[in-house]
Amino acid sequence: GVVTGGRDGLVEIDTPFGLIRAPGHFLAGSKVVVGVRPEAIAAGEGPAGDYNTVRGTVAEVIYFGSRTLLHFRTAQDDDRLHVELNRLPDTVSPGVEMTVRWRVDDSRVFPAPAG
Repeated sequence: GVVTGGRDGLVEIDTPFGLIRAPGHFLAGSKVVVGVRPEAIAAGEGPAGDYNTVRGTVAEVIYFGSRTLLHFRTAQDDDRLHVELNRLPDTVSPGVEMTVRWRVDDSRVFPAPAG
């Protein structure tokens, strides 16, 4: 994503899945990658003020025993959203629209790799 601004120790990042807020100090225009630990992510929406919420189309579901990895589709091949969940709703399959959430404070921001 691309940092669009920030204040009070939080940055706002424009992504193909919408705006994401995260702790950090990056200049507007900086290209970044957002990471979130798997245990911090849950299915469904959360309260707007404290949570980042993204919605996307599930492209692939990969089962790893008690964990499930979801790949979400984007319009651009370079952008990806991979989500690992411990509990997966029964209605999730490729092609389904799904919402996931995590606390803003659980977001980590890193400079995007060059190239």
